Amino acid sequence: MNAMAWVRGETRPAAALVAAVALGLGLIIIRFLPPLLSAAMGSLGPITQAVAMTVGLFGPMIAAAAIWSAVTNVSVKALGAAPGRMAVAGAAFGIGGVLICVLYAAVANTLVHTPGTPDIGLLLLMTPLTLLQCVVEEVYFRGWIQPVLTRAFGPVAAIAATSLAFAALHFAAEVAQTPLSLLNVALAGLLFGLLAWRTGGLMAPMVAHCAWNWTESLGLGLFPNPGVDPTALVDLDLTGSALWGGSAEGLNASLAVTFVLLAFCVPLALWKSSLPKPATV
Repeated sequence: MNAMAWVRGETRPAAALVAAVALGLGLIIIRFLPPLLSAAMGSLGPITQAVAMTVGLFGPMIAAAAIWSAVTNVSVKALGAAPGRMAVAGAAFGIGGVLICVLYAAVANTLVHTPGTPDIGLLLLMTPLTLLQCVVEEVYFRGWIQPVLTRAFGPVAAIAATSLAFAALHFAAEVAQTPLSLLNVALAGLLFGLLAWRTGGLMAPMVAHCAWNWTESLGLGLFPNPGVDPTALVDLDLTGSALWGGSAEGLNASLAVTFVLLAFCVPLALWKSSLPKPATV
């Protein structure tokens, strides 16, 4: 097998190598670029720093996905069938999932509201940055890595492996550090992977990812936890046991998220249908 066949991931070993290199590149970008960017932006204001950091981290990731996906013959631009309906479905998964978790917290009396007035300017700034991050992660994992692995190993192994890689990236970024939060990130990756496979494209998982993150952080101020978040429309905090969100990792380390994600993933995994094949360029 020649070198280009390895680069394209034409066999199982080659596909595994492509996925490993993609994960390694993502880990290097997320783990080692932030201090370099911070040093280069020393005299910039906090808003400029936030924009530069987000673009500096996720710009290289989406560029790598776009370039190598063309070589591996998978399309990172495939939105799937009926993208409008898939966007609505994705929003329902994302917003609904967070609201169900919040409803549990309210019933369990672990939800605290911090009164305050949101900074609309900061909210408008953080919204596109949050959406950019989510879109790039979906392009990178469900648009590039998962289709390459699916072609070689089938959907079950591909979705599982991509979900674990997704959790590994969040661990490297120090976003998920506890076993429960890592499990929840892996389950979120499983949900997004199932949505991508079941719909044949990225619209549903991208919107679900964006809707979940935006609702959790900018809509309800649940991340970080606790504290006053001036960018949130409503600033909520979780208290009590760490297993129910009362830790610094908040909702992401909550059993409520585990239950909700499992409730979403199991029907999608068991749903009997004629599955579409991943799109190719």
